[in-house]
Amino acid sequence: MILVITGPSGSGKSTVRRILTERFGVPRLMNVTTRDKRPGEVDGVDYLFITGDGFEQMKSQGKLIEWVEYSGNFYGLAKSDSMDGVTVLETEGALRLKKMFPDEVKIVYLEVPEETRRDRMLGRGDTPDEVVNRLKTDREKFENSGIKQRSDLIIHNMDLDRAIEEILRIIKE
Repeated sequence: MILVITGPSGSGKSTVRRILTERFGVPRLMNVTTRDKRPGEVDGVDYLFITGDGFEQMKSQGKLIEWVEYSGNFYGLAKSDSMDGVTVLETEGALRLKKMFPDEVKIVYLEVPEETRRDRMLGRGDTPDEVVNRLKTDREKFENSGIKQRSDLIIHNMDLDRAIEEILRIIKE
């Protein structure tokens, strides 16, 4: 199964993925991005951080299953020998992957109030301008994408332990 964690910026996607991987041994599928590392992120662990040219090269060599531009940066999912695990994708990538592998992909949507997301983004080191841009982009992308209706599980991610328990249930099904 490919477990896709999605949701707007600051909803806890990377935190949830990290906990599933580190505490519960769920394999992590490698995400690639051209954005700058945030404080505390590790190249090759949180993402594979690469240049725009490196991203284009991976695309042209067929090393990415899917990719999307989001807030001026590129994000993609690298091909792997085993496509069994958890990944974080934006709406377009999640829906594209579900269309490619309808029986193998489970989408989990993390829902968090905008004010909480704003605080989380500022707390992780995003600039105020980046936060404003991400919130605006998220409103447009998530309200119009239909991702919530196509998700297998919607979690109000204000209690991390409860969110993890709910996700582990879908994995065990």
